[in-house]
Amino acid sequence: MLDLSANPRIVEPDYLLERTLLVIPSISFGNFVLQKLHGSPFYEERYLYFAYFLKQPKTRVIVVLSDAFEPCIVEYFFDHLAQATGIEKSDLFERFSVLTMPAKDGKSLTEVILGNPEHIKRIADELAKYHQPAFVEFFQVNAEEIKLAELLQVPLYGLTPSALALNSKSEARDVFRKAGLETISGESDIFSLETAYDVLKELSQRENAES
Repeated sequence: MLDLSANPRIVEPDYLLERTLLVIPSISFGNFVLQKLHGSPFYEERYLYFAYFLKQPKTRVIVVLSDAFEPCIVEYFFDHLAQATGIEKSDLFERFSVLTMPAKDGKSLTEVILGNPEHIKRIADELAKYHQPAFVEFFQVNAEEIKLAELLQVPLYGLTPSALALNSKSEARDVFRKAGLETISGESDIFSLETAYDVLKELSQRENAES
């Protein structure tokens, strides 16, 4: 498994050496949720804030988005980035690229990429242009993201396979409790709207009783 142990500083915004940041903001909530979550490709655009890393002159950023994204959003981000960094917008764009993948209902961006070797090759070819150390940032790390990072031979900034079981709020609360740390009021392992409603009602009554 690829990791960042050889150079953990590469993920820092102020890293001064050469690097390429690959951003794949795949919304990996499972097919059931994705089918109900309309407009999920537009949430990917939120991850354009990683363009801020371009303030370092030796950094390149590659963002992979579904083809439903709005190009005007990129212009918006870079207008603000140029003002914030004092770097010419054209200079920022020279170290930035967007690769688009076909959006498919019920499939995450990672699943779309894994489903077509040509998509993987496009990303690998773009990375190879720069001949510099790279890492990949995902929205959420699941087994599919780990597989994609391994196919691209790029270390990921996220959980290792052994920690994937902790990649939920319920599991995180359990870890905090075992460590003797306090957590805010709440319940774990909620898997239906009916249960969520009952828990919210109970929490509301509990909070009102304590106030």
